[in-house]
Amino acid sequence: MITGFKEIDTDYPLKKGELVCIAGRPGMGKTSLVRSMLENNFEVDSRASVIYLDLYNQQNEIFRSMLASLAKVPNKSLTEVKFFENQGVLVEDNGESIATIENSLRYFHRNLDEREHRRVFEATKKLENYRLFCPHINDRKKIDLMEMLSLYEPHIPEVLVIDPIQMLDISSNNNSKMAEILKNLKVLALEKNILVIVISELSSRVEERCGHRPMLSDLRNVWGMEDTADKIIFLLRREYYDPLDKPGIAEVIFAKNRNGKVGSVILNFMKETCYFIDYKSAQSDGFLDDDDFSEFSLG
Repeated sequence: MITGFKEIDTDYPLKKGELVCIAGRPGMGKTSLVRSMLENNFEVDSRASVIYLDLYNQQNEIFRSMLASLAKVPNKSLTEVKFFENQGVLVEDNGESIATIENSLRYFHRNLDEREHRRVFEATKKLENYRLFCPHINDRKKIDLMEMLSLYEPHIPEVLVIDPIQMLDISSNNNSKMAEILKNLKVLALEKNILVIVISELSSRVEERCGHRPMLSDLRNVWGMEDTADKIIFLLRREYYDPLDKPGIAEVIFAKNRNGKVGSVILNFMKETCYFIDYKSAQSDGFLDDDDFSEFSLG
């Protein structure tokens, strides 16, 4: 997958057959980072296909947030918008249909100025053409991923995203159950030749640590992740804890990389639209310290 972030694609490429974990504390922007990667990939390959299992939110939330970032408008401006089956049909929260793509401008005029209005209209047309599938999940305890993927044959999507991985194991706190889920996901990635991305929370121990820098041990609440994942990526935005500490800067930490090096990539985080972009001058600004990677080792 082309993430659109130059240093990641060059030094830490995300490949088919891999199980990749993107982890961080709540509020870091994990989902926004994955969404930014997907958008960039769609820009490069408009026929790319993705299955996104959003186990926290309603089916339309990924479309709503992606529309906001594509149009470069605040996400909150579109809080009343819902998508119906990813066909460009917009409905109000009460379920009443209000617009199709052709006349959606009338609706968005409620919240946006004329230029934003036009950008949302163009983004809606673009989003309609994305092969982004968000299956509706009735029972998280009975998700059969192999069966679900078979529904898309012979054109199985190249990327499967699960957000968050913990919600696949809500029925128990059995560590062996989570380890089994992760091993099955790795097998799925290899057998179907797809990239599997799982989003994970980190333990609250991060909050107690000076500097709030994540460590691999913070994933021990996700039993088996450290052993099974090909890549473990932590996301750290220091401004979350102190608004004056590196505002607008995010550190993407490759703490485990089975077939490559470990290290960090610096990105800019656009808070209004919850979108990540390349950051060109991070090292010259002194953001990275030599000791930053000392706690990590190759998996």
